[in-house]
Amino acid sequence: MEKNETLKFYTINEEYIEKFTLDDIYMKDSRTNEFAAKDGRITDTLIIRYVNEDDKKIICKRRKYNERGFETSTEKSVNKIADIKEAEKLLNMMGYIRFLNMIDTNYMYENDEYVAYIQDVKDLGKFLELEVKENKNAEQSIEKLISFVKSLNLNIGTKFGIRKADLLLKKSIL
Repeated sequence: MEKNETLKFYTINEEYIEKFTLDDIYMKDSRTNEFAAKDGRITDTLIIRYVNEDDKKIICKRRKYNERGFETSTEKSVNKIADIKEAEKLLNMMGYIRFLNMIDTNYMYENDEYVAYIQDVKDLGKFLELEVKENKNAEQSIEKLISFVKSLNLNIGTKFGIRKADLLLKKSIL
């Protein structure tokens, strides 16, 4: 994807920051199903992530959601690792197994208010992920993001809390 192609609909005085690829291995406990999808949704995650040779890590996230299903906060732990295969082997020995592999190329843009990622997810397609830079009130931030996305005049649906991993898992099961 060319930078100009990505900008055709992106209209917020943005600055192109960088391009990077994430190769995420989602793990779950084979005995208790901790970190597995529940009711078709992946909420808490244990991920082995490869960005490049200098950026490899294990990420654990526990999320909280509001009554509308939007993520409002995340408790996160990130631990750098030396080797992806050895990390997966260690987690396998502890009873964790791989259940999903998601690879996405990200084009990062930002302005004073937002960080935007235009993502090309292998086997899924293109996505727009937006984050508010200053998140003092999660509910207000969610409404601000929804309003902003609607102002872009994109052909979008009405579900704004969709997780790419959920879609990829659903596609791999079918």
